[in-house]
Formats: sequence, structure tokens, C-alpha cells
Amino acid sequence: MPVFEQTYRSFEGGPPLRWRWRFVAAQELRVLAVSRVFKFLVFLGGLHYLFRVLQIVAYDIVAQDPNNPLAPLLRQADMFYISGQTFYDFINFQLSLMFVTLLYAGSGMICNDIRNNLPEIYFSKPLRWYDYLLGKFLALFLVGFFLTAVMALLLILQHALMSPSWKVVGDCLNWAGGSLGYAAAAVVPASLFILLCSSLVNGQNYAAITVIMALIANTALAAMFAETLRYQNWFLFSLPVAVGHVGEKLFRLARPQIALTVPWTWSLLYVAVFSLLCLLWLAFRIRKMEVAT
Repeated sequence: MPVFEQTYRSFEGGPPLRWRWRFVAAQELRVLAVSRVFKFLVFLGGLHYLFRVLQIVAYDIVAQDPNNPLAPLLRQADMFYISGQTFYDFINFQLSLMFVTLLYAGSGMICNDIRNNLPEIYFSKPLRWYDYLLGKFLALFLVGFFLTAVMALLLILQHALMSPSWKVVGDCLNWAGGSLGYAAAAVVPASLFILLCSSLVNGQNYAAITVIMALIANTALAAMFAETLRYQNWFLFSLPVAVGHVGEKLFRLARPQIALTVPWTWSLLYVAVFSLLCLLWLAFRIRKMEVAT
């Protein structure tokens, strides 16, 4: 028998043509999953989630039971009352933790690849620049979305199951939509801007410092214009204020804390334009990396 017929059979498949970004996203999530700091940050978010679980249980079981001796006390405590304000406050608190987690997870995603010459490996395979960008973004987005919207949706589902009524179901649907919109309005620009800073500097620490300084400068300039011109709507150009304004309107809060008189759609437009500019600049940087390799 000829020798060539006893060798390994030839590869009959082909390169994956769809969903190639999933390899990049899976690799980033795999790296984060073994990090102790990342696990600790997620654990802190889980502690806040457990506190809200106990709050919902106390309200739906104890406060709604007229025979329970603790029911009058819990009805008078505002912190146990379940409303749209409850889930807005939950996401609002989680946003700070989400930002720190994304800063830790994403500030080195691109600059570390460049320092370790990984783009040459990535782009030597059937992987294009948009696959690389989408994979990095989705890995970071999923982390932030889990800490905010996913946990909020689980709390809303728990409340709907423990207080089954058509009114509660209607309220829960509105709160679920508000949770998804508020979380997306915060996570998308944060993820894109962190990745952009990671592509512009040479180290993870420098990228984190750049993000923090840019955020401080953005808020300080908006406050300076608002105080100098005596026009509160200048605070709209502070990205955290704009995101909070969108969240308040999506949850239809009775007592909003952000004193802006412009429609909330202007805040949403500002967040969308900021995200688009970050995306275009980031795409230009990654496309340049692909051409260089």
C-alpha cells in the first residue's frame, strides 16, 4: 500500500464564516473568570443583589400579610416599599460597581494585546478587524449588563412571582423596560470609551487613569458652564448626568433628582452621539492595527 494513503486524512472543513467574534469574546471572558479581583467585584454586586432579594421578600410576604405583627412596621418603612424607585436605585448603585469592574476588565484589553504582539496572531487567522472589535466590546458589555440589567430583571421577576396580580405584572413590564434601557444607556458608552482609551495608550494603568481623568473633566466642564452661564441644562453635557436623566424618565420617577428642563430624548441623543464617536474612533484604531500586521 502506498505510504501517502496511510497518512492523516486532509482537513475537509473550512474557516468559520459566521460568529468569528465569539472566539475573541470567549477568550476575554475566560481570562476574567480566573481573576480574583474580578471575582471579588462581582461578589460585591451579588451582595447588593441579595440585600434587594431580602427586601422584596420582606415586602411581598411580611408587609402584605395583615396577620403578621411586623406588617405595620414594614409598611411605614420607605426602604422596604417596592416601586420603580426601588429598581432605579438598585441599578444606580450598581453603576458605580459596574464602572469599576469594566475599568479593571477593559482598560488592558487592547493595550495588553498590542504589548504582547497578539494582533499579529489574531489577524493571521480568518479574523477581521470588526470581529476583533465586536468580540472585545461584547465581552465587556456582557459583564456590565450582567451587573445591572440582568440582576434587576431577576429582582423584578421575583417580585412578579411573589405578588401575582395584573397590576403588578403591568408595573413589572414597565420596570423591566426601564432596567434594560437604563443599563444599556450606561454600559454601551462606558464599554466603548474604556476600549478606546485602551487602544490609545501603552499600558493598562495609563488607560484607567485616562478614563477617570476624562470623566472628571467632562463633569467639571459641564458644572463650570452651568454655574457661569446660570443655566442648569448645561449639566446635560456631563455623561453621568445625561445617563441618570434617561434612567429617571424610563422609570417614570415621581420625584426625579436631576433638575434638567430639556426633554430626556436630548440626553439620550447625547449618549448615542458620544457612543457613536467612540465607536468610529475605536474602529479606526483597530483597522489601523489590522493593516499594520
